[in-house]
Amino acid sequence: MEMAPKGTAVQALDVYQVGVNVVCYSQFGKRRKDETDEGIEIQPGVQVDTAPLKFRMDGCVKFAYPHGHDQALLIALENKTARKTLLRTVPDVEADGSFLTFRPQQIYRDVKGFEVNTRDDYEMVMVHHRPLHNPRPNHGMGNYLLYMAPGQCQADAKPIP
Repeated sequence: MEMAPKGTAVQALDVYQVGVNVVCYSQFGKRRKDETDEGIEIQPGVQVDTAPLKFRMDGCVKFAYPHGHDQALLIALENKTARKTLLRTVPDVEADGSFLTFRPQQIYRDVKGFEVNTRDDYEMVMVHHRPLHNPRPNHGMGNYLLYMAPGQCQADAKPIP
């Protein structure tokens, strides 16, 4: 993350990780039967996985950093209550689907931000494609690290340096 120039007023941001897979929750027994420490097992062809999400705080998302694995085609965060797609990220991949990178424009960065709250229902979406001729088992994951300020977004926010 970029640092503000010396002497600039800064605001503390909370970090919130949201994703389809629940790898770190395995000790609570909430892991899917097709999930391992590496992620969700990706079957040959197109695979769409979704997971419901409720936020535990009201906040204004200022930055969102995507993370995904091989054969990832799309990661998205949607507000189902408002019927609005908040984030939609498509990584660069090789012809065989091997992950290359998330380009800088795929990293959400906005001075005004967008709001999330504890009342609405949200959903994470993850789309993968494993070539039909690929016999190797593969595991996928998709998540965002959301950096947000508590409360509502401010209309008069100053530009991010």
